[in-house]
Amino acid sequence: MPPQTPVYNAGESRRTFGLILAVSCVFFGMWAYIFVHQKPRVADGAIQAITVVPLHTELRQGGTMSEGYGGGVQKSDELYVWVAFEMKNLTSDVPLYATQQRATLTLPDAQHQFAYDETQS
Repeated sequence: MPPQTPVYNAGESRRTFGLILAVSCVFFGMWAYIFVHQKPRVADGAIQAITVVPLHTELRQGGTMSEGYGGGVQKSDELYVWVAFEMKNLTSDVPLYATQQRATLTLPDAQHQFAYDETQS
């Protein structure tokens, strides 16, 4: 028996074309909604350099041994981090200001330390 040629069915082809057209319209509508409602970025930037300076301080308090009492030593460790970054204004309508800086330090034992700019109110 020779292989049979599939029969063209006009009704089924219209349904398939209509379904493809409907799905395309839905995807185009979703894309258009997302594209239209996105706000453009105002600024772009990159970190140029990070400088970390550890500071160990020992403050001797109290008297000296010659005065009869030893006093004490107050020790403190600080970590200063300077970040140089470049900001590029992508619009000429809005002036740019670097405000509300914050940082998160993750230590080796998975402990997090947070730092915020306290000069902003």
